[in-house]
Amino acid sequence: MPSLVVLALVVVSAVAMTRPDSSEDWARRDALLADPVAHQHCVERAGATYCHYPRYGPLVDWWAAPVEGVLARVPAPTPVVVHQRMRPWADLPWLEEDARQRIVEVLPSLPRSQPRPPDDHSVTVAFTWEAGGTDDVELAWQVASLTVGLPVVGVARHAPCDAAGQARGAVALWLAGQSTPDAGRALADALDRGAWANPNAGGRLVPSRHHLGDEVSDQGNAVAIGPDDAAVAVALLRLPAAEVAQALAPHWERLAQPSFGTDRLADLLGVEPAPTPPRRPVPGVQAPGLVLTGPCP
Repeated sequence: MPSLVVLALVVVSAVAMTRPDSSEDWARRDALLADPVAHQHCVERAGATYCHYPRYGPLVDWWAAPVEGVLARVPAPTPVVVHQRMRPWADLPWLEEDARQRIVEVLPSLPRSQPRPPDDHSVTVAFTWEAGGTDDVELAWQVASLTVGLPVVGVARHAPCDAAGQARGAVALWLAGQSTPDAGRALADALDRGAWANPNAGGRLVPSRHHLGDEVSDQGNAVAIGPDDAAVAVALLRLPAAEVAQALAPHWERLAQPSFGTDRLADLLGVEPAPTPPRRPVPGVQAPGLVLTGPCP
């Protein structure tokens, strides 16, 4: 699957690993981590604001595709802010332990573990972008969740709220899947493999880029949905997106209410839910434990 990796942050580069930088160079890098807002550049585009670190501007085009793909189908889209945030070490997977130790020594502001993103109604992108569709799904899912009133940030790692049976979960997944052609293919592949189904939580699905494999990330794991919700979303994805959006528009406020069930959504649009295959376990890999915090409010 093709991927685009841009600069894995100013924290590390091949040059930094092969020749010593001055203390002033590392101090400037540390300042970027200590106060991201002061150093990021924000641009507005088609109803969304994108805030990125220096030299990451080219990624805005990649981010904008799934974001705009979601907002184009929403009757009254909420303003969206996309923040580039670092996932310590996850964005630098190739580093060996001695290199990590040297980085910690010169970058005191680098978080030692994955920080919980702020619950500020913004969405998060990282420092790498996979161009095969998995990142499209994760970013589009976050934006779609905002538009239907679902949370973007979970209360804790592996602790999403439960939106199973709520129509807005199915709508959000449909919005994410139709956002770009790559997102649709990646979502269909994930559902076909049962990659999001967690047997430790009643088969709930947790849309997330890393959950496309077998690891849950802190971005995109705020909400769990049920297999029936995914089945309705798949059925909607088989219809022309413009027609689905037109049919949903008059009912949008009701659809965003937790009390509006997925079964009512299926009846409203006259769709027959497509069955989603059960998760096919990967040999030697155990699904991560998942603690549901209760129904999504």
